[in-house]
Amino acid sequence: ACAGALMDVCVAVGIEFALAQLEAGADTIGIGDALASQVSPATYAALIAPREKLLIDAIHKAGGLVRLHICGNITHLLPYIADLGADIVDLDWAVSMAEARRILGPNTVLTGNLDPVNAVMKSTPDKIINALAQIYAEVGNPYMVGAGCEVPEGTPHENLKALCAPLAWVEI
Repeated sequence: ACAGALMDVCVAVGIEFALAQLEAGADTIGIGDALASQVSPATYAALIAPREKLLIDAIHKAGGLVRLHICGNITHLLPYIADLGADIVDLDWAVSMAEARRILGPNTVLTGNLDPVNAVMKSTPDKIINALAQIYAEVGNPYMVGAGCEVPEGTPHENLKALCAPLAWVEI
């Protein structure tokens, strides 16, 4: 009961913060959940998903879009995440993009999910572009390029630029 009460306070603060951002001109609110990948599907369904749904619904009601990122391999949680209504789901590198597309459906924008160390920091621009093309071939539109979590300090600038380069392989 105490954990749930604390989580409810966190959701209320999250809603207030999101609404303030929207009032200041933001159009998309990022929700980061660094720990949920560590819980069972039953725990996520009972304790976390209902509260994330309240936050997402409040943002939508205020006219905003939602980008959800949960660190780690969340494959076991994807069926519950599908019911949250997030506009964009930012996937960590441990998640199969093809599986995420299958579960989250054709309308959810998927983001990610290159391994930020091995496929971005320690890679080359050509390898990055090829890896992104492979991800895109698996999931199609809607898709946003991104690393599968935080890109480490010291990543070569040319590798960061490769993440932002115009991609001839994208269908428009």
